[in-house]
Amino acid sequence: MKYINNFIVFIAILLFIFTISLLVTNKLSLLLLENEDEVVINKDDITYIDLSEYYSDNDKAKFVNGNLYINVGGKYNITGNLSNGTIYIDTSDNVILDLDNVKIINNLNETINNRKSKKLIINCEDNTNNILSDGENSKSSILSVGDIYLQGKGNLLIYGNNGNGITTTKGSLIIDDINLYTVANLSAFKIYNQLLINGGKVLGLGNDLVQTISNMSTQNAIFFNFDNKIPINTNLALTDENNINLVVFEILKDAKTITFSSPKLKKGNYYLLGDFDCLDKSINGIYSGCEFENYNKIKLGISDTFIVKDKNNWYGSMDLINNNDGITPI
Repeated sequence: MKYINNFIVFIAILLFIFTISLLVTNKLSLLLLENEDEVVINKDDITYIDLSEYYSDNDKAKFVNGNLYINVGGKYNITGNLSNGTIYIDTSDNVILDLDNVKIINNLNETINNRKSKKLIINCEDNTNNILSDGENSKSSILSVGDIYLQGKGNLLIYGNNGNGITTTKGSLIIDDINLYTVANLSAFKIYNQLLINGGKVLGLGNDLVQTISNMSTQNAIFFNFDNKIPINTNLALTDENNINLVVFEILKDAKTITFSSPKLKKGNYYLLGDFDCLDKSINGIYSGCEFENYNKIKLGISDTFIVKDKNNWYGSMDLINNNDGITPI
């Protein structure tokens, strides 16, 4: 019995050490992300690109066969529409993409493919509406080998028509301020390291694994996994116990899972509303001023009340959880 007790104590100590080391590793990795050298850009170093005209004002970025290749680190101001083309990042240096009412519809491949850079910043200019939609050979609408920073005061709608919305093969995804709506055939987000949401309104729809957020994120997130797909063109709203809408949106692609995060998503009770009409026009799938009176509360299981009490809050089956950070079914 003495040996058994000693063995149990030994195992407990090992588990404790492993847990502490894991927390320290995650903390250090996030600190490295936060303290990484900032991209310092001289105004004269900004490259201006018009996708509609296949125009770049210098040779740091070139159009070849309908694709845009960025070969030098720096800041790129991008406007216009691109049909059946991809923006390829082919430099290991840091790159900033300023999206200014950009629309990329690629029926074959990715919309943005970062093949080399360790740090890709995608900034949506104030009050702009940007749309990225990929094609049948694409694994993800945005694909990146390194970290992705999504920021800005604009709107970004991402379609992952064949695979995921945003994927990193080695890096993290850090979201700040942006109004982001991602709809995907598989996962809205598939992130190799950490998913941090530190600002903005983030909405993700998918049909496969759901990515939980890092506990170092400054915002909470809520996840829904439904038994059946919600059909396209369905209107939904997430509202708090005071009947204040946090988001009113349109399902733009049949979806089984929903991810939502917002600075207004605090601890408390929430309701998911459906079966209503909205006369206002949505901007990239999200309504700004929709008012409605007739609706139904959507249930998951036997409850139509969803409680936010932690950083990650999950409702429905746990079979699609992507990385379990100690989350338990509610």
